Amino acid sequence: MTRIEENDRWAAAERLAAGEVDERLMHRRGTTLLWIVVLVLVGVVTGMLFALLLPSRPEHTDAAVIQSHVLIGWSISGLGFAVAVVAFVWGRRTGHYIPRWRAVLSPLSREERKSAVRQLRGKEALDTRHATVIVAAARQSQRATWGYVPLVVALTLMAVGSAISSGIFWATWLFAAAVVLFAASGIVSLIRYREVAAFLNAHEGTLGD
Repeated sequence: MTRIEENDRWAAAERLAAGEVDERLMHRRGTTLLWIVVLVLVGVVTGMLFALLLPSRPEHTDAAVIQSHVLIGWSISGLGFAVAVVAFVWGRRTGHYIPRWRAVLSPLSREERKSAVRQLRGKEALDTRHATVIVAAARQSQRATWGYVPLVVALTLMAVGSAISSGIFWATWLFAAAVVLFAASGIVSLIRYREVAAFLNAHEGTLGD
C-alpha cells in the first residue's frame, strides 16, 4: 500500500462526504438487487418445501385452534411484511438507507474502515487529518440506525407470526430464537447510536458543517 493510494482513497471518501456519488460503485446496484430477489425467492420456496415435507400438527389438535393460530400468525407476519416495505421505501426516500455507493467509508481499505468506526465510537482518538470524513460517517451511521430500527421491528413481527402459525415444535423454537436475536440486535444498535451521538457532541461543533 503506497501513500498515493492511501491519499486517493481518503480523497474519494471526502468527495462522498461532500455529497458526490462514487460512480465506480453504482454499477453494483443491479447485482445487489438481483441477489436480494434471488434470496427472497429461495426463502419462499424453502418455506413451502418445509411446509409440504415436514410433519404437521398432531392429529388430535383441535381444527379450530389450528385455524385460529394460523390466521393470527399470518396476520402478524403480513403486518411485519407491510412494515418492512414501508420502512424500506421511507429509508430510500429520506436517506436513512445508505447504499454502498453513497457510504462515506466505502472507498477505504478494511483496516482504515475499522479504524474510522472505532474513532466514531469513541474507542480511538480522532485523526484530525480525516476529521471531516469521520464526522460525515458518524452522521450517516445515525441516519442508518433510524432506518434499521423499523426493519428490525418488521423482521421481529414476521418471526413472531411464523412462530405462532407453525405447527412444528422445533420450528417454533427456531422462530422464537430469531425474535431474541432481533431484539439483541436492536439493543446493540441503540448502544452504538449513543456512542456515535457522544462522538458528534464532542466533535461536530468544533469542525462545523
